[in-house]
Amino acid sequence: MFFNWKGIAIVLAAIAVVVGLCALDLRCSGGGEEIPVIARARGEIEAGVKEQRILQADELARLARDMRALAKRYVERGENRKAQRAIGAAQELDRKIRELRGESK
Repeated sequence: MFFNWKGIAIVLAAIAVVVGLCALDLRCSGGGEEIPVIARARGEIEAGVKEQRILQADELARLARDMRALAKRYVERGENRKAQRAIGAAQELDRKIRELRGESK
């Protein structure tokens, strides 16, 4: 009937080209930028994690300093047992701080 066989052949050829390119997994020149973007994002995430660990270590250092001040007040009042507990807690915080900062003894 009234089919335009030439038009159908062109459309089928275009579809075949698209399927062929997909099968070969060809990329345009912009596709190569994915790897640096991923590497940059990974670097930013690692930097964020490192910054978070530093902030947490600073907070723990502040808390350890407060524990030592509390222990000093306990010693002045003669409450040696409470002072020892406060010093022990400060030492435990110091250990956690070293772990967060990646330091060894």
